[in-house]
Amino acid sequence: MSNALYLLCGLGPLLLVAYKYRAAILAPTRYKPMIQAICIGSLCAAISFALSSPAAGAYINTLTGVPSIAVLFVFVPGLLWACFAQVSIAYWRHSPDRDKAWRAARLVLLAHAAVIVGEITLFALGAPNSSHHVDFTSAFAATPYLGELILLHFTAYTIAVTIAIYNCWQWANGTTDSQRWLRRGLKLIAIGSVFPAVHGLVYLFAVIGIRFGADLSYWGVIVAPRIAGLGVPVGLVGMTIAVWGPRIPLLRQRISRYLGDRRDYRELRVLWQVLRPVEPKMVHRPQTLRDRLSLRTRLLWRLMEIHDWLHQLSPYRDPRLAPVVAQRGQAADLSTEDSMARAEAAEIRAAIEAKHTGTRADAVLEQVDAPTNTKRAFASERARLVLISRAIAELSSSPKPA
Repeated sequence: MSNALYLLCGLGPLLLVAYKYRAAILAPTRYKPMIQAICIGSLCAAISFALSSPAAGAYINTLTGVPSIAVLFVFVPGLLWACFAQVSIAYWRHSPDRDKAWRAARLVLLAHAAVIVGEITLFALGAPNSSHHVDFTSAFAATPYLGELILLHFTAYTIAVTIAIYNCWQWANGTTDSQRWLRRGLKLIAIGSVFPAVHGLVYLFAVIGIRFGADLSYWGVIVAPRIAGLGVPVGLVGMTIAVWGPRIPLLRQRISRYLGDRRDYRELRVLWQVLRPVEPKMVHRPQTLRDRLSLRTRLLWRLMEIHDWLHQLSPYRDPRLAPVVAQRGQAADLSTEDSMARAEAAEIRAAIEAKHTGTRADAVLEQVDAPTNTKRAFASERARLVLISRAIAELSSSPKPA
């Protein structure tokens, strides 16, 4: 892996720390230790990823003057991440009883502290005489003390991560139906943690193979480092989905509403263009950038303009035309709504022509019974106007009878 990929993997947990920090401040007292443990563990993961890069390893080794010591700056934070993952779960499961939660967390902390002391001791006893970082496991797998250091680290690390996976899955299965987003988050955390666990197993496989004479350095230098990073995005989603997951249905509604607004805005354009010559001065000009960018605002203005123009056409509309067109639509096997829309579209077009010639239909309106409400039997006024706009487009595209 390149330096950039290591830093990118470290950026994910660092973003989680920034996200959870505010939650740690605002959370109730009973939840603070759990969130603080998540923040500390995520920070350790970020440090471990960032310092795993070849450039960081070479810099630390040169700065300290101790060959290969940079590997401890990777191993220790990585193990602490697994440690604090278990601590956070302990505080959540025993949150009503803080003493019980602390006793469980203390055992986890002491166990990992013992492993860290063991790793440091083995590194001091092994005293590597050359600098290796990314290939440390392959270079020193068969070296006294250093080989044991590698085996101790990845055994403890894999066990710790596996325990965290098990606890997360058990915790997820114990949630109620009202906590379904928490359940999904915990299962995603468990799934994301599988990658670090496999990462540890691959290292163990490679180190044990090398100790027995097999050349498995490719697995320890190339394959294993890439596996751990795959779990970062999954873990980030799992850690945060309980907060933003419940908003997904609302987001779907907003997207659906936006798509519906855009569709209707475009379809109403035909009717709007036909009616615009009635009174062009009534067209609304957006006054602000927000009005220009807001589709909902532009749609509302388009509907209001259409209504105003239709009101101005009222004296010129001949109600005798609509029933004839509606009967033709029904004879053509059109639905009732489409037939009424086509009838009103024909009535509007005739009214526009009448207005241009100055022929008013007031006298006719006085002699004809008022139209019934069935003419307006649409899901909504907006839907009615959309159907009329479609009908006008169809009438405009259809050939005129000879």
